[in-house]
Amino acid sequence: GSRDCRSPSNMAENRCVLPSNVRPSHYDLKLQPNFETFKFTGKVDVSLDILQATSTVTLHSKEIEIGKVAITTGDATKETTDIKFKPEDDETTLTFDSEIPVGKATLSIEFVGTLNDKMAGFYRSAYTRANGEKAYMATTQFESTDARRAFPCWDEPSLKATFNITLCVPENLVALSNMNAIS
Repeated sequence: GSRDCRSPSNMAENRCVLPSNVRPSHYDLKLQPNFETFKFTGKVDVSLDILQATSTVTLHSKEIEIGKVAITTGDATKETTDIKFKPEDDETTLTFDSEIPVGKATLSIEFVGTLNDKMAGFYRSAYTRANGEKAYMATTQFESTDARRAFPCWDEPSLKATFNITLCVPENLVALSNMNAIS
């Protein structure tokens, strides 16, 4: 059903709290920035714990175009039948044609975002090269609720999860991270 995120029972520090029937445990995230269009493409596979059978999954996204969505439980994979955006709460609800049973599941989402100039999410920052030429880099700012601008996720402090992040960049560029490189 519909939730009223403005009611005191659903508010935590003036923000809407997502339903607690689905919890993420791990994200496999792939991002590919395009410095010509200032867009990025992405795919995220989220390992989920389904705590209560449901035909909907609600998560955060902001200024993200969601493409193909599928959920896998065991050997069964089903694509979403409806995607509803609630921009006032930065929420997206994914609907499936049948219930997702209690247990483990993997949610896969393909998406496109903008390398914005708002210093939030996955964004662009301009700099001047030694030769005076203007250039751009992509960087991230995920605090406090800006991860949802980079990829669809459960962007709440109480929903901790592990991450593997893959950046697809041209060979002439450098990708840096504050974590160890996997490869």
